[in-house]
Amino acid sequence: MPQDPGELIIFFDTCENLWALYEVPSELRAKFLLPLLTAKAKSLINTLDAKSMADVKEIKTFLLNKFRLTSREYRARFNAATRGHDETHALFTSRLKNLWRFYMKSRNCEKFEQLIDVIVADRMKDSLSAPCLKYCLSVEGNKVLSSSEVAALADTFDANYSSDGRYRGGAVLTSKDDGTPGYFGGRSQGRGKPPDGNTSVTPGVGRGVGNSTNPTVTPGNNPAANDSEQPTSGPQRKCFNCGSLSHI
Repeated sequence: MPQDPGELIIFFDTCENLWALYEVPSELRAKFLLPLLTAKAKSLINTLDAKSMADVKEIKTFLLNKFRLTSREYRARFNAATRGHDETHALFTSRLKNLWRFYMKSRNCEKFEQLIDVIVADRMKDSLSAPCLKYCLSVEGNKVLSSSEVAALADTFDANYSSDGRYRGGAVLTSKDDGTPGYFGGRSQGRGKPPDGNTSVTPGVGRGVGNSTNPTVTPGNNPAANDSEQPTSGPQRKCFNCGSLSHI
């Protein structure tokens, strides 16, 4: 068994080909497989019962799940693969083919139409926002969802959550003045928000047309008129002889 968990699939495929070549009975295959496992793999399968340890398929599925070898892991390995310094281009090409073959096998892709759907689904996931992608992956789990199923999950997320991941509970879809969609109520209250129940709008107070932030001007409270009636401050004129102000 290889030390790299990414090569587990090719290890199991090689074992199955050899067993088929030498016509090894199915009830003996698990007994031949167990001694080939690494120490870490042996410690993991100790949690299985006797019936599961006698089934090669059960052991294979169990180890692949424990080592987190999902389809996303194989795709990430394929995209991040680089040629080693001591690796020829032919060996690197063979390794890329194996990684892609593992990925296709993990997605149950056997036909051309299935290949198209896999590529489209991956491209859709790459275009989703981070909150929407987390939602789709959490629903997908270890299952294989088609591109149409991923699209339906993304539409469900957009209908219930904003782009930053906030829930649109109580929000009602409206239309703004410029024709773009907006949300009224909840956390997404916008331009069409009505006044609260404890808020009263009176003429002359408020915002917008017909309402001014300045108080209503009446003849008795005009600041400009009051300023004109105030006496001017400055030196007062006095009589040069007696200093009185009464006859000036």
